[in-house]
Amino acid sequence: MATGRRPFEGGTQISTITSILRDTPPLITELRPSLPRHLGRIVKRCLAKQPERRYASAAGLRNDLEALREELDPGAAAGRAGAARVETGRWLAGVLALLIAGTVAVTLVFQGTEEVPPAPAAAIEMSRLTSSGSVRSAAISPDGRYLAHVDLDARGWSLWLTQVSTRSAVEILAASQDRLMSLTFSPDGELLYYLRETPGESIRRLVELPFLGGSERLVNPDVDSGISFSPDGQRFVFMRWMPRESISHLIVGSLDGGEEKVTEMDPSELPHSVAWSPDGGTIALTVVSFQVGVRSHLVVVPLAEPAAKRRLTRESWDAVGRPVWLPDGKSLIFDATDQQEAGGRRLFRASYPSGKVEPVTHDLGYYSDATVSADGSVLAVLQRQSRFRLWRDDPADGREAEPLTSGSGNHGRLGMACAPDGGIVFDSDVGGLHLRRVAADGSGERRLTDNSQGAVWPAVSADGRWLVYATWGEIGNLWKMPAMGGRAERLTDGRAEYFPAIAPNGWVYYLDHNRQELRIARVPLEGGEPEAFGSPGKIWWGQPRISPEGDRLLVTRYDLATSRFGVLVVALADGLTLQQVAFSGAGTLTAFDWAPDGESVTFVVDDRGISNLWNQPLAGGSPRRLTDYDALQVEGFCWAAGGKSLVMSRGQYSSDVVLIRNFG
Repeated sequence: MATGRRPFEGGTQISTITSILRDTPPLITELRPSLPRHLGRIVKRCLAKQPERRYASAAGLRNDLEALREELDPGAAAGRAGAARVETGRWLAGVLALLIAGTVAVTLVFQGTEEVPPAPAAAIEMSRLTSSGSVRSAAISPDGRYLAHVDLDARGWSLWLTQVSTRSAVEILAASQDRLMSLTFSPDGELLYYLRETPGESIRRLVELPFLGGSERLVNPDVDSGISFSPDGQRFVFMRWMPRESISHLIVGSLDGGEEKVTEMDPSELPHSVAWSPDGGTIALTVVSFQVGVRSHLVVVPLAEPAAKRRLTRESWDAVGRPVWLPDGKSLIFDATDQQEAGGRRLFRASYPSGKVEPVTHDLGYYSDATVSADGSVLAVLQRQSRFRLWRDDPADGREAEPLTSGSGNHGRLGMACAPDGGIVFDSDVGGLHLRRVAADGSGERRLTDNSQGAVWPAVSADGRWLVYATWGEIGNLWKMPAMGGRAERLTDGRAEYFPAIAPNGWVYYLDHNRQELRIARVPLEGGEPEAFGSPGKIWWGQPRISPEGDRLLVTRYDLATSRFGVLVVALADGLTLQQVAFSGAGTLTAFDWAPDGESVTFVVDDRGISNLWNQPLAGGSPRRLTDYDALQVEGFCWAAGGKSLVMSRGQYSSDVVLIRNFG
């Protein structure tokens, strides 16, 4: 077997059955730490006592095992010793035997006892409603007959209405450069509401539009979340960020423009989605908490006594999406993800008022932004797929960019680093977040970290000796290891440290979120006590980048007074701001780093789903375009050794709407 022991043990058949009923077997990764964490998750699910928590079919188990096999033995892993393959095969075979035996034992025992659990609901039914791949927001009408959805394509952001029975679609709001988001139907289904954000502005406006199209009406000029209506449709609830006070307000508004503050949220919590209960008495919130790392959960606020707000779910996740109440008011549907989900995002049901959480979807798909029909019979959710690879491009030679990596999953989407020897370190989400390395030409791909920590945002020292990365999960710390792989050592031991950058002066600069405000901190590369760097004041800092000369730092900032993001150049010697970088041009700034000359900044602009790279001189003047792509997005990049070639995480997101029935 994989661990050398059975999941349930006893001296007799009766004692073994008693163990199955009573005991929870330890994680196999506790018994044998060298086993992949994702494997532990598969085994744990197979041995769950509740049928709804086990695999619904052999196909689901097969799919997860195939993903694990690809993770353990990728075709690109040239040069791996044959003995290693034999060893992997031995324990993987043992695991398969354990899964089969354990699952059968658990199933038979629970079928044969008096405490028979409720029969699992009929398998959920999923059907794809749209096929453009360009849906960014959607809402199903109360009667379940229509779907409103925002699409983003080369023309811009447009609003469509699709008839569910025929799948015929009509555009009800022509494309523009304004971003449209957070669609909501009025309870009577006659009106649509959504947020509109104009490029270059930080304020989102709540807009009303007749169901079949017509003229827009401004409802509220400053709304920072999607809205949710009261049962009578006369009021709605939303969140508003108050930058000068660094807090969020929960506000009830009316369609005539009036509003009333319900409560202030704790400064250590950032709410971003709301749902008004069917009985009108409770507001459910999705909250990002900075109290222990950066984790998300659900909170409920009784309108009769807002001060009695409380956490609903005991569980927390890396990210939680929009909640939606089911019509009986006894549960909510929401989406959530953790780094061990291997790039997936599942739907969950939280019971009210107990907060008990159960999964709705069990596969590794990516589901988000659920809305539900008034009778609760159908969910409309976004199903997203992404495929990002490493690409190389030399902007000066005029040739087409070329892919460096292949295979499943996403590469470099959460960080990459170009090493002095030409190698590239990047994250991969196949089987859980981890780091990999390839040579300059994409050959020799190999794994550097396991799944146990969720490794992201790598940085390589200027001498090429060391690799520093952050862990992503319930606790985020910085770790270092030899750049070619080896034993990892912890550099920080707080709760939330991210985005490391290694300076030639022997310090690692990073984003520290262990307090209620973001700041830049630093820790010696050789190990030691962290210390604050600079003084953020009323500015949030993030994403440090070291200049080629090693004397300056690029950081992002969020100015609480103006609610705008910017990029600063900071002196490493004293932490003083030298200048603010001004970027111009249409689109959204998504990534930046120093150009090889140290006198300009390379940045990525996404314009209607297509990304290109530019150089902005620090001395001022117009930016110079480096690439002329007509497809795909760029999530991140680094300049390769020598400063002539760009290495990019480049790919695309595809998002469509699926309808889910029989979900419990």
